[in-house]
Amino acid sequence: MKHLLSIGIFLFCSYFSIAQERLKKVEFYGKARTNLLHQNLNVEVDTTNPNKANYGHSLIDLGILIRPSNSTEIITDLRIRNEHGGFFGGAVTFGVRRLTLKGIIDDKIRYNIGDIDLKITPYTLHNNSYQTEVNEATIFSNQRSLISYENYFKENYWRQQGAQLEFALVYPNSKLQEIDFNIFTTRHNTAVAASSTPERLFSGFSVVPKTLLGNFGIHTVYLYDLKNTINDIQLFSNRAHTLSGTLNKEFFKNYNFFFETGYSKTKIEDLISNDLNEIEDYFWNIGFKTQKFWGLDIQLNALNNGAYYRAPGAQNIRLNYLTQSGVFNLISNDQVQRPMGILDYLYNDVNYFNQFDESLDAYNPIFNNTMPYGQATPNRKGLSLQLTKKQLLEGLTLNLNGHMFSEIIGVGTEEIKTFKVYQSSLNYKYNRFTIKFGVKHEKTKRDGANFEKIDLWSRQIDGGLDIKLMNDLDFISGIKIHEASGNELLLDYDILNNPFIMTPTFYNMKQVLSAFGLRLSFGSHSTLTTSYNIYSYEDSNIDYSINQFQILYKLNF
Repeated sequence: MKHLLSIGIFLFCSYFSIAQERLKKVEFYGKARTNLLHQNLNVEVDTTNPNKANYGHSLIDLGILIRPSNSTEIITDLRIRNEHGGFFGGAVTFGVRRLTLKGIIDDKIRYNIGDIDLKITPYTLHNNSYQTEVNEATIFSNQRSLISYENYFKENYWRQQGAQLEFALVYPNSKLQEIDFNIFTTRHNTAVAASSTPERLFSGFSVVPKTLLGNFGIHTVYLYDLKNTINDIQLFSNRAHTLSGTLNKEFFKNYNFFFETGYSKTKIEDLISNDLNEIEDYFWNIGFKTQKFWGLDIQLNALNNGAYYRAPGAQNIRLNYLTQSGVFNLISNDQVQRPMGILDYLYNDVNYFNQFDESLDAYNPIFNNTMPYGQATPNRKGLSLQLTKKQLLEGLTLNLNGHMFSEIIGVGTEEIKTFKVYQSSLNYKYNRFTIKFGVKHEKTKRDGANFEKIDLWSRQIDGGLDIKLMNDLDFISGIKIHEASGNELLLDYDILNNPFIMTPTFYNMKQVLSAFGLRLSFGSHSTLTTSYNIYSYEDSNIDYSINQFQILYKLNF
């Protein structure tokens, strides 16, 4: 009997171990969310349009990780979403947010197939950050994290669909320590015969030698149409090649030098008329970082971006400023289209770009006129200075930025614009209190005749105060102020970076968004936030305000 009991315990433990091993083959994770919003519109003389809106949704994203072998993983994210107000499940949708196969070949080469996240350098492939924030309060950054999640904005990566290979050559005991390789091809868009749009691919590679002196890189990206995928009328292609490097500060007495330089060529081949249009240009960006003076992190750099330098994957804007929310779309008895503002950009159904294309998208100069398309913005030259003090006082971090840029060539005139930007941010944590503050002031000017003159200024202010009331309960609050005044020319560019529409536009506006609420944490995986927002917008044509109440529940598992 004793032996039978021992054998039974052994078999049970063996079965349990095997079951555990099998469980490791499949793992589940995910997110769940409920978001409820009530908005109340206040505008003078409006007896025809609704002034209240209630909407929201609940969703669950179930992630499944399958390991068929020790060197292979299959990852998929499945979504179920229910729009509140649907009739007995009529508003329920099902979808797949991600499907990726990844693995390692012979313990040397990593591969990814399906939905992949890609980033190289700010001049080749780089998803630029938001323009409507300076140093956002927690109550607003929590909401912005939902936008990033929904649009696959992960740091500065682009979500693409294709295949990627990564591998490295290692050289022990050598000045050349390692060479990293990154090669990929993605499907940018499918062929559409009705609009004469051919199949388009996006390919690239990056080779980065790492040495004792520093790291250097050769990078190439290529956006191109595939011939004969439809009855071709026009074929587009763009190549960008860059060389980058960072030199270790140990070799230059506390100075860390960095640079990137390169050129691009864009071609449009008209197969009907047999015409070929091309543009090409170059850029350079060089600078240094140091901590030598007064305990400051100092960064100074100079750049020159040619007017026709094009790298579509690095010259993008996240927010579609031309989009219009469906909430309170028309206001007043005159049926005026409501101007969109920072409340809409954070909470309402406006559109964000989660893919880049061959043309420069429309931007809003009152948010960013100096470098609207990121560091690779074409037709810019100038200097940038950044100062950061991490411990001015205990728990206090201060950051100061200054930028002085100008156009290289004038647009529609020989006169050139000049740009000045001053930006600062402060973070302070003391006991139960956390304070955030940021301000950005931007000035654009162009001299000349009356029709050439441009004079525009804008200011963005962010502020936030969080108080930990109890271990799991926080009071959170914030404010955003945005104002602008002056005039500018809004530009629409063609594929070859030529402005073909210039619209004179005048600004005299101010908008304020303030919010306060409570956030209750249920452990480290879920939170319940209730908040109240007060928003006001005024310009030369119309004034309105919106009061909003939100309940947001988030769960990670």
